Formats: sequence, C-alpha cells, structure tokens
Amino acid sequence: MHSHQAADGTHLCFPGQCGTTARASALKPRDPKGRDAMNDVTVRPAAGRTTKPAPAASFTGTVLQDSLATPEAPSRTSATLVTFTPGARTNWHTHKTRQVLVATHGTGMVQVKGKPPQWLRAGDVAVVPPGIVHWHGAIAGQLFAHISFVETDGPDNTTWLEPVEEAEYRSVAVAPEG
Repeated sequence: MHSHQAADGTHLCFPGQCGTTARASALKPRDPKGRDAMNDVTVRPAAGRTTKPAPAASFTGTVLQDSLATPEAPSRTSATLVTFTPGARTNWHTHKTRQVLVATHGTGMVQVKGKPPQWLRAGDVAVVPPGIVHWHGAIAGQLFAHISFVETDGPDNTTWLEPVEEAEYRSVAVAPEG
C-alpha cells in the first residue's frame, strides 16, 4: 500500500503532490447537492476584524472583545475572543442558553455563585448551563484569553448583574500552586 493511501484504497495525495492523481477527485469536498463545498467557505482575515473594549458596565478592568462569528440563520451561535488583562473579569451574569468557554492563553477562572472557582488554562473548556449565575476572567497578575461560544436566543440572551466585589475576587483569584 502506498504511504498516502487509505485502507479502502483511496489515494490521499492531492494532484501534483506525489506524482499520481489516482482518485484525487474523491478528496474534493462536496455538499449534499453535489456542489464544490470550498466555493461556499468564507474566510475573514484577522486584519479585517475590529477589536473593541468590552462595556465597562458589565466588566471590571480592561477587557477586549474580537467578534469571530455572529449568528446567521439557521445557526444561533456566536463566537467572541475575549482577552482579560490581569485582574479583569466579567460581572456576575446568566445566559438563556449554554455558554462554552475555550481558554486560549494564560490563567483564568470561572466561578458559579456560591461555589468555589475553577481554574482555566489554555486548552481547557468550561461549559456553563443556561440560567447559571457565574463570572469569568483573569486571575491577579495573569493575562487570560478565551473564546466564548454562546447559542443565542434573541437579543437579550445575557442578563448582566452586579460586579464581583473586589474583596471576594482577591480572596479567590490568586495563582494556583504547582
């Protein structure tokens, strides 16, 4: 078997890549209607997106937001890269739908009201169920970033509450040992 051949005999090289074009057309993505799916993919270069400061009424400290995806029917999912400077965080809040946080840089945390906080490090994923009062952000002394995925349910999907009190934040947002 050729080193670029699948167990079913499908050749996995692209045309011109390793000297043969056998079954290369089988690798071209097609949608259910038989169209070339790559013609329908939209690429939004990073330079074309605007990073904006998060609203001070809902965040403590300097927080930057970069919208990656907004809901386009039938999708209801938005994705936002959120960067927290050391000590920055959201207010307490809830969502009508679940929120998924994918940590991408640094050390942060998420805390559900009345429960101990949970650490978030690059690669960690936190899933917050609908209606749960929580906050998330950077720990003291660390930059932190995550991508927030939210399945929206109308324009008022998030209910913002009071800020996390400074004394409460400082009692939990210190670097973990180890």
